Amino acid sequence: MNPVAYKLLRFCGKSLQVAGLLTLPLAMSMQMTDTLGRSLHVSQMVFMAIFGVCMFGIGAILANAGQK
Repeated sequence: MNPVAYKLLRFCGKSLQVAGLLTLPLAMSMQMTDTLGRSLHVSQMVFMAIFGVCMFGIGAILANAGQK
């Protein structure tokens, strides 16, 4: 693989990790401020937490694949 592909994989992986880390605090702040006009249920909060963990995991795999 060429060096540009490694950099792209690493960038995508790091971006997914950051997005995964921001998912749960975003959901909690949406719950507290009631920005959606309705409250989030516990099942939706758990789904967003699992989604964030999965995004972080996939990002970690991509970032490691981007290492030489």
